[in-house]
Amino acid sequence: MTDKTIAITFVWHGEECFRVSTVNRDTDSMCAGPDARHDETHVRRYDWFMIESGELLGHAQRIGAGRLSGHTDAVRQLEATGEYVDPRDDTGESE
Repeated sequence: MTDKTIAITFVWHGEECFRVSTVNRDTDSMCAGPDARHDETHVRRYDWFMIESGELLGHAQRIGAGRLSGHTDAVRQLEATGEYVDPRDDTGESE
């Protein structure tokens, strides 16, 4: 199955712009089953004027319910602090 874009959000904090994007894609986890899919959120610096993505600041994977939780968490953090720290690891468990 092909990747499906779920959401793209541009966030400004002061003079800095960030791009948060979430796609739904096949998972390569052996434990998840052959048809399992997950949502993957990437957080990048973004040059609004050159229209290009920059440094990858982090990513989060979510399997199951709460598909946009990684996306909305990232947007809230960037808006408030201009920094991104994923509060969960790739399995969705709390650190």
